[in-house]
Amino acid sequence: MSRLEQATHVLLIAVCCIAGYTLIRQHIARNPTVPSVHEGERVAVAGYDWSQTNATALLAISPRCHFCEESLPLYRTLGRVARRAKGSFRVIAVSKEPGETLANYLEQHGVNLQGVFTSSLSKLGVRGTPTVLVVDRNGVVQSVFVGKLDSGREGQLMSHIALLCPECAE
Repeated sequence: MSRLEQATHVLLIAVCCIAGYTLIRQHIARNPTVPSVHEGERVAVAGYDWSQTNATALLAISPRCHFCEESLPLYRTLGRVARRAKGSFRVIAVSKEPGETLANYLEQHGVNLQGVFTSSLSKLGVRGTPTVLVVDRNGVVQSVFVGKLDSGREGQLMSHIALLCPECAE
């Protein structure tokens, strides 16, 4: 193999590596199942006071998200758990949609929450819907659940909530 062929192969391998790296970075940046908010980070929702309860499940949802629609039974369950916990656990929904639009959507589907807020999901560090954040009374994220949850992940979510809210254990 001549020096020119060797140099061409090395250059081709380098270009492929750079292109592969770039594509992977773009995929991660666009993939909503990779959270950008992490456990231990503080989050803020304008108008919501985390200190009023031991734990809050923050639902980042959209009425136009089919995975959110498929998750409605879970949201109804979380609403029932919050009512049973009598103030030590709350469930709130956050969306880029106007609050009234989201509130009407949830009401039509029998989901009763303790608050509906309009906010940019990216300000919360949420890349896609549905996302559930379990947040403690200091506004610190304790766990992050991204996407439609299967029964095993729903069980994990409930366990994480029960750690902060013993009254919530079923």
